[in-house]
Amino acid sequence: MNIDVPDDIRANLITCRNLVSAGKHTADVREALAASLEALPMIEVPMTRSLLEIWLPEALAAYDSHNDMEATTILNFLHNLPLTESQVQVWNHSYFLTVELPEFLGSFEIEHAPTEELFNTLGFVAAGCRLHCQQ
Repeated sequence: MNIDVPDDIRANLITCRNLVSAGKHTADVREALAASLEALPMIEVPMTRSLLEIWLPEALAAYDSHNDMEATTILNFLHNLPLTESQVQVWNHSYFLTVELPEFLGSFEIEHAPTEELFNTLGFVAAGCRLHCQQ
C-alpha cells in the first residue's frame, strides 16, 4: 500500500477506525496501519508526528490483540490531528485541548494506562499548542 501524501495517512486512520469499531479484522486494516506508520516522516507537524510515533504502534498492538475498543479509541484520537503546516492554521486546538484530549486520556483505566506514553503525549501536546498559540 502506497502513501503519497499526508492526507492518505488520515484516510487510513479513519477507514481503519471505522472497520475496527465494526469488529472487522482483515489484512487490509493491518496493512493500512503499517503503511501509515512507515509514512510518518512525511508529516510536517512535529507534535502530530510525535503523537503518531507513540500511539500508532499502540493502536496496531491493540488491533493485533483484538482489543477493538482500545484500537478504536486511539485511532479516533489520532485522525483529526493536523498533518501539514497549512492544516495547523485551521486546526481548532482549543476544541482539541478541552474535548478530544481529555476524552482520550479519560478512556484509560488508571491501572491499565500506558503511563510513559500518556506523559509523553501531554508533553508533545503542550509543546505543539504553545508553538501554535505563538503564531
